[in-house]
Amino acid sequence: MDSAIPLLVAFVGTAFGAYFAVIKTRRERLWSDRYEALRDIVLNLEIIESYFDSETMDNLGLTVITGEEKNNLKTEWPVARHELRRNIAKTRLLFKEKQIRKIIDGHQELNNAFFDLYNDTSDNEFSDGCNAVAKKANQTIEETINVAQNNLLPLTSPTWTTALSRLRQLIGRMRKRHS
Repeated sequence: MDSAIPLLVAFVGTAFGAYFAVIKTRRERLWSDRYEALRDIVLNLEIIESYFDSETMDNLGLTVITGEEKNNLKTEWPVARHELRRNIAKTRLLFKEKQIRKIIDGHQELNNAFFDLYNDTSDNEFSDGCNAVAKKANQTIEETINVAQNNLLPLTSPTWTTALSRLRQLIGRMRKRHS
């Protein structure tokens, strides 16, 4: 009987430890899923913005990227648009509607800009349409970053600061690569 009490205490302690470890792991997994979904939205929007910015410049007679980069963007942006739709849907599962309302609205405005672009036929309207798509993509990037800053973790967290810094570095590298 003397060894039963320490054994019971050890068992209860182990059970509590396991319970809190599972809770912590679930929170970390949710944070990770949210971060990855928002990161993927930003990266896909960056590809779309880069392509349509370069199209706008081409229509103005300016060359801002090499032919090889242009060909890469030409094949990447439709895939990025498809992935963007998937990531928006995933984000809707991970966040409350009011937390991501501006992202959803931005995505809808981007789709409207695509509709306008492909239903206008003149060269001038095509150039304006490309510019509108690029601007909507950029606005949605900013909204997505704001959602990430406001809803993932406090900015004072070293993990969050590092993650945000890495995201901004990655965006900077992509912009340099495509411009």
